[in-house]
Amino acid sequence: MHIRPMIPDYYDAIYALWKETEGLCLRSSDKKKTIVAFLQKNPTLCFVCVEGEKLLGTVMAGSDGRRGTIYHLMVASDFRGKGIGKKLMHKVITSLKKLGIKKAQLFIVKGNKLAEEFYSHLGWIKRDDCVMYSLPMGD
Repeated sequence: MHIRPMIPDYYDAIYALWKETEGLCLRSSDKKKTIVAFLQKNPTLCFVCVEGEKLLGTVMAGSDGRRGTIYHLMVASDFRGKGIGKKLMHKVITSLKKLGIKKAQLFIVKGNKLAEEFYSHLGWIKRDDCVMYSLPMGD
C-alpha cells in the first residue's frame, strides 16, 4: 500500500470511487477539467492510496495561504477500518504544515454519521457556531 501524489491519470478511478461513496455529493466542480485545475494549484496537497493498480483512497486539500481545506477524503468500502483514511489525513495535514498552514477545516454532509465519527476520532472539533452558504456560479 502506497500513498502517492494525485495526478490527472488517476481521475477515472477516483471519480468511480467518489460515485460509489455514500454521503458524498458530487457537483460540476468534480468534473475532470476542474479537478485537473485544482491539482495544478495544489500539487503538494492531493494524494491517493494505491495497492498495485487498485485505488484504495483519496484526499484533496487546498490552501488560501492561511487556512487549509480538506476535500474528498474517501476510502473504498472494502478497505475501511485498515488505517488508510488516517494515513491519508496524516499525509495531507503534514503537507499543509510544511506550507506554514496552522488551521484546517472540512465540511461533511449533515447526517453523515460515519464521517462525523471518523473525524471526531482523529481529533477534529465539530463546530456549531457557523452556517455555510454557497453561491452557484455556473453549470
